[in-house]
Parts: sequence; C-alpha cells; structure tokens
Amino acid sequence: MRLDRGNGTFISYMPMDIEDWEIAVAVDEETVFAEAGTMHRSLRNFLIVQALLFLAYLTFMLYTTRRSIANTEKQANMDALTGLQNRNRYEEFVRAIGKKTNGLSCFYIDANGLHELNNSRGHLAGDQMLRFMADALKVAFGEETVYRIGGDEFVVFQYGKTFKELRKKMRQVQVEMVRNDYHASSGLCMFDEVSTVKEMIKTAEERMYASKKRYYDEHGLDIRSSSPEDDGEEVGA
Repeated sequence: MRLDRGNGTFISYMPMDIEDWEIAVAVDEETVFAEAGTMHRSLRNFLIVQALLFLAYLTFMLYTTRRSIANTEKQANMDALTGLQNRNRYEEFVRAIGKKTNGLSCFYIDANGLHELNNSRGHLAGDQMLRFMADALKVAFGEETVYRIGGDEFVVFQYGKTFKELRKKMRQVQVEMVRNDYHASSGLCMFDEVSTVKEMIKTAEERMYASKKRYYDEHGLDIRSSSPEDDGEEVGA
C-alpha cells in the first residue's frame, strides 16, 4: 500500500498471530527503490558501453573495408615487378586527358637487349634490369607520371616541360643506365607537334623504334620492328 503521495511513503500492514498483534511498517520511496535504481543505472551503463563497442566495431569495419578496397585498387593499377603504374592505369590516364593537353609531352621508352639478357643470364637478371630502369625513371620524372605498359616498354607523361628540360631528365636516366651496363631507347613527342593524344603517343613510339634500330644496327643485333622516324634518343648509347 502506498500512502501520502507527496512524500512518497509506502506502508506494509499485516496481522500477526501473536496476541492479536498487528504490525504496520512505513518506508520512504527512496529506500524502496534504492536497489532498483542501482540496477537501472547498471543496466544503463551496460547499454552505453555496448553501444560504444558496437560503434567502435562499425568504425573499425568501415576503416578496414575502405583500406582493403584501396589496396585492391592499388594492386589492380600497379605493376608487381617494378611498383610502377601499370597498363590499366595508363589507359585510364589517357582516357582522362580530354582537352587537358596544354604543355603535354610523352616519352616512349623500351629496354635494349632484354631478350639477350634473359637468354644469357636468366630472367632474374632481366627483372633486375627492368626494376633498375623503373627506379631511374621514377627519380627523373616522378612516380606518378611513369607507366610500365608492356614487358620492356615504359611511357612517361609530363606537363609544362620544354623539349630541352625533358631531354635533360632523360639524360639523367641515361647516366644511371650506363653505370650499370644497361641500355634503352626513347622517343619524345610534344603535343604541339600533333593534333591528338593518340597521335602523340604513336609518334613517340615510332621515334623510340628508330632509336632502337640505330642501337641494334650499331651493335650488330637483330631487331624485328623499326620506324622511318629518327627523332629518338638512345639511352645508354
């Protein structure tokens, strides 16, 4: 029984079988609900902790999922041997160029003697050559602008560089290649020489093959492909 609502007092009344006694016990509301209040606070704190743990779990899962997606995307766009951007990324870049061609230039680069090196010293030696070449290109041109698009073929895109500046950068690659007895041929084309990105890349490739033919002719080697263009530079010659 609850009496005196204003004061929040509870009274318990029961008869006793002792001398016809009757007992009435009055207890204030705070005392009655003290234990229940403690349980309520404990339950509330428990739920808060569980909510925080669940939020932390969701945050962790979101972070790991995004990181996994980023890593997967990176692996899909990265050449496993050299760490450079691969052909997938190269094709994405070419498609995204659009009208952003002001000051654009393209180097097409091909390793000389890779086939012979693989035959004479094994593919590990050939892989070492490609990794060295990739590192030299990254140092000279920046990692974000260099692509390995084939077995021994690399492409470099640059913005805002003059022909002289670009040749100087390629000369840096040349010096590093020669120090390790490696050789490569390159062809350079500036966008203002042509009218489309596709034509720029094709011209750079043709000039690379002209340089490569010259290198193979000078060294008495056989080359299957050549081009009549001869504006390429022989790296390591």
